[in-house]
Amino acid sequence: MNQKQSIRLLFLSDSHLGFDMPMRNGTGKRRRGDDFFRVFDEALKPAMNGDMDLVLHGGDLFFRSRIPVWLTREVLKRIQELSKRGVPFCFVPGNHERSQIAHPILWGMEHVHVFEEPKTVVLTIRGITLSISAFPFFRGNIRTQFRKVLANTGHHGNTADIRILCMHQIVEGACVGPVGFQFNGGPQVIRGADVPHQFAAIFAGHIHRHQILQMQTESNDYPCTVVYAGSTERTSFAERDETKGYIMAELGSSGDGRGEVRHISFRPVRTRRMYVRRVCMQRYPRTIHPELIASLFNGVEEYAILRIEVLISIENEEAFDLLRKKIRSRCPRDVIIDIRRRYE
Repeated sequence: MNQKQSIRLLFLSDSHLGFDMPMRNGTGKRRRGDDFFRVFDEALKPAMNGDMDLVLHGGDLFFRSRIPVWLTREVLKRIQELSKRGVPFCFVPGNHERSQIAHPILWGMEHVHVFEEPKTVVLTIRGITLSISAFPFFRGNIRTQFRKVLANTGHHGNTADIRILCMHQIVEGACVGPVGFQFNGGPQVIRGADVPHQFAAIFAGHIHRHQILQMQTESNDYPCTVVYAGSTERTSFAERDETKGYIMAELGSSGDGRGEVRHISFRPVRTRRMYVRRVCMQRYPRTIHPELIASLFNGVEEYAILRIEVLISIENEEAFDLLRKKIRSRCPRDVIIDIRRRYE
């Protein structure tokens, strides 16, 4: 094998397909479900175009564990297209799938590998062997059980040019939220000292903010890279300042049976921007001025999500209902609006 050769890996996670996508939308409310499929398709495009050797998904492909047939069909169409093109699709069930996928059709599909239990799969791509060890989301105390769960993948018994680990868990040092809360302890957090050194990299889902952690492992000679692609679309306003996207990585042999990450890049996808506006109606008259309504949309770009928080008293419920109707009547067609009351 030529050690200069490399494997091109596309990594994404937390797609949450089915989010805000009811089977019937009787209210006519504008929904975001199609957005999640659109960015999923955008992320898969390099693989569909033949520019990637495999796709690795870090969990929460679906938004819920009980997946309706129509949603399954939509997702399967994408995976089947990858399979037809000979692009392996490797998937780790996350917490939203309740650590399992109840659709065996995925398991038997050519070039599709579902890690419904801890295991290791070895792929050969252009003469390069790639060992992928993975396990589904572990709901117990991963802090104390991580080494045992990892051993159950059987990674020690496999040799390959490149070895990687994929999981849907929190690693110590990962950050989330608008203030950058950092996970440093707790039963759901893997200790940094327990991060194994036998892998070229760890590709992880569950954390929605994209970040790359450089961990000092149990072997100081071999630090390990932990890669979070983050979610492909925002699922809450706590993520409104986060850029969403996917990872393109180039992996190669290092001659030591571990492999190396030669290049890694984060590729943003186009998502709706999120805005928050606040209105105080404590002393607001029943007649609502058009200027107020217009001001709520100032600076809101096209194709956005706007949350309006209205501070009111219980006595002002009628004024709130009137304001809500007027806001919805003036809302641009391509803007999704969420109006919420907050009592003083």
